[in-house]
Amino acid sequence: MTPQPAPIAHVRVREFLDAVYGGLSGFLDIRALPSAQRAFVALGDHAALEAFVTPRRPRHNVYLGVAVRRRPTDGTLKNCGALPALFADLDFKDFPDEASARASLAEAPLPPSMVVQSGGGAGVVALGRAARPRRAGERGGGEVAAP
Repeated sequence: MTPQPAPIAHVRVREFLDAVYGGLSGFLDIRALPSAQRAFVALGDHAALEAFVTPRRPRHNVYLGVAVRRRPTDGTLKNCGALPALFADLDFKDFPDEASARASLAEAPLPPSMVVQSGGGAGVVALGRAARPRRAGERGGGEVAAP
């Protein structure tokens, strides 16, 4: 019998999606690589998201397009609506160690709202509603651990 992956961590995923997309309507463009499978999931439809992600987790990396899509048919720029946050990858391999990578966040002019653990680094998120340049001497940002 093939072992099944654990279900996605509902609370953490929901907290993340609500923080980034709360109050918006539209669709997420979800992609699984390397197979290039795709789904458009209505914002707030956590069951549809889990139905797409869970069976693909053992063999795929799953990504989402940051911008909200207006219609569930098109992942191109012309179908993009709201851009509620800025995302950046922080690859630990590009630093001497993880502590150095995380220390670089303290020097960034736009502090992260959240830092999400990923396989070999972190996804840095600056929420549009809360994004503002860091004041001199100010440090920190929210942390969200990976499921």
